[in-house]
Amino acid sequence: MLNIIGIGLRGTGSITFDEFDALRTSDLVYIDQYTSIGQPGLVKKISSMLDREVIPLNREDLENGSILKPAMDKNVSLIVIGDPLMATTHNEIRFEALNRGIKVRLFENASIINTAVGKAGLMIYKVAPPVSLPKVNEKFFPMSVIDKIKRNLEIGLHTPLLIDLDGTENIPLHDAIESLIEMQNRRGYEGLIDEVCILSRVSFQDERIIFGKIDDVMHENAASPYMIIILASLDDNERRFLSAFSRSSMKE
Repeated sequence: MLNIIGIGLRGTGSITFDEFDALRTSDLVYIDQYTSIGQPGLVKKISSMLDREVIPLNREDLENGSILKPAMDKNVSLIVIGDPLMATTHNEIRFEALNRGIKVRLFENASIINTAVGKAGLMIYKVAPPVSLPKVNEKFFPMSVIDKIKRNLEIGLHTPLLIDLDGTENIPLHDAIESLIEMQNRRGYEGLIDEVCILSRVSFQDERIIFGKIDDVMHENAASPYMIIILASLDDNERRFLSAFSRSSMKE
């Protein structure tokens, strides 16, 4: 048996009763530390709550299927920060488990994508699929990022931008925005990106929502984990909500 358990965005505070029961009765408990960034001390808190060891897994551990062998004859749980149905990594594990005859149970929870969009006050039907912004260098500078953003803006859709990691934290905001500006300039799309929303540490106690022109927000303090939403044309309600929610967030 393999349980793939999404614990949402609030650490131990968003573990459901059903999830706790599955974790409590598992023979082995692992936690994904590759696809998302958890709250400080999360592994220690969960270990204390369950009174048992929680084993962290990195990218290699997840991609080589090492948790599937014990799941053949034991009750194994994989903890995923956020929702386990959002990342290809977890569906690959699920797919391979089913191919091996391993029963899989899924426990859905809040995702950064729908939570961030809602907290910003944006309309979900105006949001495009997310785009990933990798850590770039002169040898690796994928222009597909800005091309996707341009296509979305042309049809009036906001673009959630998932920010790559630099070690255990997101790329600094200044570097991420500089990469975006450089991409649009190289493509001849100067001025393509106008307004953006930055959501920093969503559901953490120090959550911030930042809204403004791209050049103006470049030097804001956006602590990791954070994401950027490239904004298309805002309707009156979206602008009203986003302006109010960002001001309220910055006062707290």
